[in-house]
Amino acid sequence: MSALRIALLLVLTGAAAPVFAEQITCESQQERNQVCTTLQPGSSVQMVQQLSRAPCIEGSSWGADEGHIWVSAGCRAVFDVRYERAAYRDEGRDERHEERRENRQYAREEHRENARMACVQQAAAGRPYGPDEIRAGDVEWIGEGQFSVHLNTPDGRVRCTVDRDGNVQSMSRR
Repeated sequence: MSALRIALLLVLTGAAAPVFAEQITCESQQERNQVCTTLQPGSSVQMVQQLSRAPCIEGSSWGADEGHIWVSAGCRAVFDVRYERAAYRDEGRDERHEERRENRQYAREEHRENARMACVQQAAAGRPYGPDEIRAGDVEWIGEGQFSVHLNTPDGRVRCTVDRDGNVQSMSRR
């Protein structure tokens, strides 16, 4: 058998391919931000098909941050997620990754709680009602170090955008 045939056979059987791949469809409904999947270490993400009329622009209406794929502004697309096989052979690396993931999860929860508190305080500032009359709903990671917090206030529903340090960036009625 020729070397070319052997190489072709190895490629077709996957023995020569060091990468696993899967496709994920991620959709921003009603132009809301959506986190769609958790990425494995060593992953790379590429949009392969836009399904929405709304534009899907990397870094603006979609991205892969903090180990997740996210979409916003009505973007709906299919993403190709690839990761190296070698990344899963080193058990020590897996344990270190798990510890880092747990630390990131704790930090992420802490950031979410800071975002909730900052938005509630900002929404109550200068109002005739206090923070205890405001209900903070979902907190969504929207990328680029920012969260979106949905609030129910006595004046109505409000969307608050806040950075991971708890600085309110914007407040708007929904």
